[in-house]
Amino acid sequence: RLNLGELQVSGDLEIIGLGVGLTAIVSDGAHRPFDVLPGARLRLGGASLSGNGDPIASSGALLRNAGELQLADALLQNGSTSGDGGAIANESGATLGMARVALIGNRAIGSGQGGAIINRGHATLENVLLTGNSANIAGAIMTRSIGAGASLSMSHCTVVGNRSLSTSAAFSSLDYNGAPIATLR
Repeated sequence: RLNLGELQVSGDLEIIGLGVGLTAIVSDGAHRPFDVLPGARLRLGGASLSGNGDPIASSGALLRNAGELQLADALLQNGSTSGDGGAIANESGATLGMARVALIGNRAIGSGQGGAIINRGHATLENVLLTGNSANIAGAIMTRSIGAGASLSMSHCTVVGNRSLSTSAAFSSLDYNGAPIATLR
């Protein structure tokens, strides 16, 4: 249990657990477990990452990424924010890679966008399950491109049972430059 605040990743950090059912990282309080700073890299695999249901006041209830974030063989669940990105906030210029990951039961409350993920950077998802997530806009993933551009690539992903209070239960993308920003395979 993490109860003393978030861990700021400022260098290169790799955390490999014994598996989702055996290694659990739980946020115990209204803070996110990990904040990946610009220029830093976090590789997390073989673990579950969970919130305790208390909403945090900023984007990315479980992970905020301003550097490079790689997730594999992981479960991200029960993240809650009054900002955007119930589980992950991938910031402008950041890179997010996910393989064999499940995002379940995360939420962006109030006017929040991206129940599971708010993506303002570059995200590649392969064999990812997004279910039971909710937000005001984009129950699963919101990709927003402002200035530096954003991109989303999804391959062999399952998106089902997500909720939105206003528009787009699954995806929403917004690019102020008019360029395509999502590739789904």
